[in-house]
Amino acid sequence: MEVLFLININYQKMVTKPINNTRSFPFFIFPLSLFKPFNLLALASLALCLSVSLYSPLSCSSSPMTDTHSLTKTHTKALNYEAHYRAKIKGLNVKGIKTVRSTGENRYRASWKVKALWMKIDEWSEFEITKGNEIRPIHYHYQEKGFGKKQRINLFFDWETQQLTSEMIRSNSVEKKQFALTEGVQDKLTYQVQMQLELISYSLPDSLSYNVASDRGLEQYRFTRSNEALPKSQLNQKNNTVFSRQKKNRLVEIHFAEDIFYTPTLIRHSKNDKFNDIHLSGWQLLID
Repeated sequence: MEVLFLININYQKMVTKPINNTRSFPFFIFPLSLFKPFNLLALASLALCLSVSLYSPLSCSSSPMTDTHSLTKTHTKALNYEAHYRAKIKGLNVKGIKTVRSTGENRYRASWKVKALWMKIDEWSEFEITKGNEIRPIHYHYQEKGFGKKQRINLFFDWETQQLTSEMIRSNSVEKKQFALTEGVQDKLTYQVQMQLELISYSLPDSLSYNVASDRGLEQYRFTRSNEALPKSQLNQKNNTVFSRQKKNRLVEIHFAEDIFYTPTLIRHSKNDKFNDIHLSGWQLLID
């Protein structure tokens, strides 16, 4: 039997312990928009998340506008944790690690690593926090290896010139594009962290909307809140806030756990009456 991890909040510290009843307190995850359910090669978008990766120079960075006093202790904890996820897609076991941590004064890194058989995905984003707890991405990186496929994507956010530069690298070719950059734009990792900060800061909204950058330009992600499970969902929603996003014939349902700073705990992709669930299997705080 698979073992999940129940996270008990005890004010001053958090403890993880295994439980055998996997239906009594299900955990869930948050994916990336690149992920297409039922398509193993697109596991990259599994993300409800992020993981530890190599540090990279920030060539397009502007001076941080962060007011460090605006970050509460709760916000700081939401920016320093590690989460482990698991899923079973087409009979294959998939594991992922999401990490959000401070890398220096007013600087942070969100990363996401996925592994399934010989396929690997490495994704990370360097960002800063501006006044008002708004995230500004600086450098986003995505790399996929396996199944004869190898590609890298870099996004550089130049906030001084309001310009977004996309770089797609395949084999011996490099394709570059430029787009206009507007305030509030996120990448495919930082919008998830921004959602956490907003859920911590404000009363629960009916909807949340973000302009998300990719190598194809900007796309609006709109999420609506629902406190009722979708059909075929037998998930215990205690202490969970649920948001969903509809895109054509696909529906993404995301569960956020209030007890662990609204960390995404489950993502359900539904398409044509079929669904895939990605579950949180472990979580730990990286600071005291």
